Amino acid sequence: MMQKLRALIAIVAAVAYTLAGVGLLMSSSKTALVSAGAFGSAGLGAVSIGISELLGETLLFVLLAYIANRMLAAWARGSSVAVKRLHRLHWWSIPVMCGVTVAGTIAAVTTWGVAGFSLTGILWGLQLLLTAVLLMTYAVRTFRTA
Repeated sequence: MMQKLRALIAIVAAVAYTLAGVGLLMSSSKTALVSAGAFGSAGLGAVSIGISELLGETLLFVLLAYIANRMLAAWARGSSVAVKRLHRLHWWSIPVMCGVTVAGTIAAVTTWGVAGFSLTGILWGLQLLLTAVLLMTYAVRTFRTA
């Protein structure tokens, strides 16, 4: 019974991550397309707004993705090779994306302007979708075995 409850919670979390990831991908893609031809510094105001929006939208989801990854580690160790690879990919994507965020911020301040934040937002959206896939994989496999 407890396993099914955990799987149900994973499904709800996967839906939340999917909605957040798709929303971030769509808004960042629009901004990237609009600002693609406008290279150059966007100014301090645009950079500070971009930082606050990116961190405000993703920071909580990233923290929860890290927690979910650690909670699913034991399950992933006992699962198939594909699940182990998915779990490992998810684990390494979190610190890589933190580095990409720092690089995107530097690029936004120096040369790329708003496009740097947009590209970072697109990559974070993909990372949120990767979290949704991991959670949904756990839920489906748990329901099959329970």
